[in-house]
Parts: sequence; C-alpha cells; structure tokens
Amino acid sequence: MAHTSQQTYYYYYYYYYFDDADLLRRLHYAVDILGGGPAVHYPSEYREFDGIMVPTRRRVYVRNPDGTPVRDSVSIAVDIADVTFR
Repeated sequence: MAHTSQQTYYYYYYYYYFDDADLLRRLHYAVDILGGGPAVHYPSEYREFDGIMVPTRRRVYVRNPDGTPVRDSVSIAVDIADVTFR
C-alpha cells in the first residue's frame, strides 16, 4: 500500500490496528494528499462479499501527534454499497 509518491522507510510508516476478529479497525500513515502529514484511517461496517469481509465505510482524518484524529472535518470519506470480485 502506498499513499505517497515516494516511500521513505523511516518517515512513511504504517501502524495497523486489528480487532479480535482480525479485521482492520485503524491505520496510521502519512499521505501526500494531506500535505505529507499524519493521517488516521478508520475502516468500518464490514460486510461479507463472496466470503470476503470488506469494510463498506472508510473515514480518514488528520492525526494529532498523540495518534488521535482531528475530527473537525473528514479528509476522505468512502461508502461502498456493493462489491464484486472477478
């Protein structure tokens, strides 16, 4: 997964947080479209499509230095209604 035009190991790091069902619940990273700043990504509302669990709601916020989101505004919002695998 690359959210930047140029990956640099020591600066562009990812932290993944999974729940007890092994579903991704939060992802921390830095992204170009946010000016190279830190972001926190929340995938949620998982639904099963063809036996694969897919998060149908995704929200991305700017991240504070302590890891908490700045919830004043959503940077990226994605809602998925249907998924087809080929």
